[in-house]
Amino acid sequence: MIDVLRSGTLESQHIGSIVAVDFDGRIIAKLGDPERRSYMRSSVKPMQAMPTFMDDDCMKRFRFNARERAYLVSSHSGEKRHLQVGARIQEKLGITNNEMGCGIHPPLNPKARAEMRRNHEPFTPLCNNCSGNHLVMLALCIHKKWDITDYINPDHPYQQEVLKWVSLFSGMDKRKIKTGIDNCSVPAYNLTLREMAHIFARFSEPDRLHELPNPDNLDMEKAVGVIKRIIADFWAHPEMIGGERRLCTYLNRIGKGYLFSKAGAEGMQLTGLPDKGIGIAVKIVDGDPQTRAKNTAVIETMYQLGLISDSDLKKAGSFLYKPDLPNLRGFDAQTIVPRFKMKRLKAWEECLK
Repeated sequence: MIDVLRSGTLESQHIGSIVAVDFDGRIIAKLGDPERRSYMRSSVKPMQAMPTFMDDDCMKRFRFNARERAYLVSSHSGEKRHLQVGARIQEKLGITNNEMGCGIHPPLNPKARAEMRRNHEPFTPLCNNCSGNHLVMLALCIHKKWDITDYINPDHPYQQEVLKWVSLFSGMDKRKIKTGIDNCSVPAYNLTLREMAHIFARFSEPDRLHELPNPDNLDMEKAVGVIKRIIADFWAHPEMIGGERRLCTYLNRIGKGYLFSKAGAEGMQLTGLPDKGIGIAVKIVDGDPQTRAKNTAVIETMYQLGLISDSDLKKAGSFLYKPDLPNLRGFDAQTIVPRFKMKRLKAWEECLK
């Protein structure tokens, strides 16, 4: 999918797969292997927040505003604005860092990381890009008086509720959904790329949820409004979803009104087209640890599918699309170049009408 050129000559390559599906699960565009299995990682966060957002009493009790709600489904960069929102939510919940099970890592934003080190500020769980995900889980656990010392356990009532939503959106029997442990210790969901895209396709068109089998008797009528609000929060506060120079923030800003997108670790990105019922999964097979391939691959995918324009490409800037990567002295040494062409099936054009 991606060539890495050094001084104009090929040095390395990244391979991957892409698939787009409609609400009914039909593949409508693809590249590579749609049946490749992987983990959704943080791309599943909107679904992980559903149990809390579906509980009216819990939401009324804690009065989360749109900015806070966006933070609760984010993979933020640990910038000052993110830490401030996280601290405010902690205060609402009446908890401290001690109750959070996500672990600690430095802020993803290099400026924020350097500033904290310069000021001798300790890194805390709020620096963790998954802190919002943990706070949204703790909110319902506190409200329901569920055990908050074990909320990350797959057998915990909260995680069992999440599993019901993943089952609904994927169309899979929840007993057959494989899980692992994510870096922040909550369950990670192992699915094919097609199944992941199907989740985002169904999430993107909640008005049709009543058509789906519903063995767990989930409240489909209420879910319609909750899902639309989650997507609206992505658009209202894209700076909360990721952060400065982050792909999620860029896509949710330029895509306001027609696409929303959520990153996952190890080269994963899931995108939904609201009202079209289309989900798109992009996976860089080697995990893309430096995120040098995924950003360009995802943006190129959206461009080839006609979802973003030439002017949108300019807004991405060279740090997100076809970046020139500097060496240790700041000289441009490597260039990231997309080399793939998506296969758009006839059904793709029909879905966009």
